[in-house]
Amino acid sequence: IPCKRHPMKAFLTWLLPIVFFLGLCGPWAALQAQTLTLSSSGEKGVSGTHWTSSGTHPVKITFTGTATIHPNVVIGFLNAGSDVLIEPAAGGKDIIVAAELSCASEAKLIFHTSGTIALRAQVTLGGAQIYSGQLHTYGNTKLKGAALCFNGSLLAAGHLHLEATQGDIVIKGDVQTKGSFHAQVLGALSSFRMGVDGVSGKGTTIRADKGISIEAQQSYLTGDLLTASHDINLSGDLKLAQFTVPESQAPFYIDPANGNLFLKGG
Repeated sequence: IPCKRHPMKAFLTWLLPIVFFLGLCGPWAALQAQTLTLSSSGEKGVSGTHWTSSGTHPVKITFTGTATIHPNVVIGFLNAGSDVLIEPAAGGKDIIVAAELSCASEAKLIFHTSGTIALRAQVTLGGAQIYSGQLHTYGNTKLKGAALCFNGSLLAAGHLHLEATQGDIVIKGDVQTKGSFHAQVLGALSSFRMGVDGVSGKGTTIRADKGISIEAQQSYLTGDLLTASHDINLSGDLKLAQFTVPESQAPFYIDPANGNLFLKGG
């Protein structure tokens, strides 16, 4: 005798796959649709799909979903003398730099997001660069600007070279790289600074597997410098933070493991 399928069971059998699909793909799609990419295949102009620009000082480039912008949009504003702020609006989050950004303008470039900033290309500017958000770099990366400020953590997959031609290099979050870390401050009155203010407790930690090199007239150190058996080179006057907590609660290490420590300066 053939079995007759219960109507409710048949309905649930039809409905459940749809619910499962929407439950997984709906939120996933919403999360994925929050990225601004600077790419050589991106849109040009002053606005496009899910992005727009407004204002003059700074010019604000905001995005609400998946957006792709040509780097010349940013370069054009910088060359016109306007600072550029790139940040998400409602629904936006991550920023990807997939094409090189290079210009001699002294205008500032500011990235601001609660998500991640992924650098897959070099950024060489005449003006300052400010990164507010978790910064990820891929491959060997060089960031060059009048001044460099990192308000969040920095995770590098390869060698990382930071160069400030006029102002300070300020790192307020932890740095971790599988390669080497090289910071170079060229301004005679400028400095390399770790941590927020250098006096409120344990500050930034820099951990670079392939070695650390810091060249500056003055360096303010507020946290650990660690390598995996590679050299640490520090050039210039060194100033250590005056911690407001006992040293036993916030020990300060400069440790090249089995590498060498070189100090040149005051």
